[in-house]
Amino acid sequence: MSCIIFASNFNHNHSSMSRIILIVLMTLLSKELIAQNHSYTFQGHLDAEKQNIIQNELLKLNIEKITFHYKAEISAGQLIFSVGNPNTSGENTPNWSPVDVKNILITHGLEPGEFNALKE
Repeated sequence: MSCIIFASNFNHNHSSMSRIILIVLMTLLSKELIAQNHSYTFQGHLDAEKQNIIQNELLKLNIEKITFHYKAEISAGQLIFSVGNPNTSGENTPNWSPVDVKNILITHGLEPGEFNALKE
């Protein structure tokens, strides 16, 4: 009978440990995904005024560290950005989606290309 009790305690401790490990891994991975850099390629005409407007719209989505790489001679470029960390003060922060970024590019006359999550 003591063997059965030991086995049931082992299973209980084992499942608790698995849950703790899973929670720790999920926390670490979610922080990594949030802080990850992303890029979107695009085609079309981009001037300084349009660039500032797009940047302001992206900032509203909690997107930061925004960089444009643009080649006027081929009317194509790449938008590189990272997503800010969620607000820890309990305030709601806007959620972002690659679709939101795509729609902002389209709204300003740019043709979105490929979206990528970049390794740092």
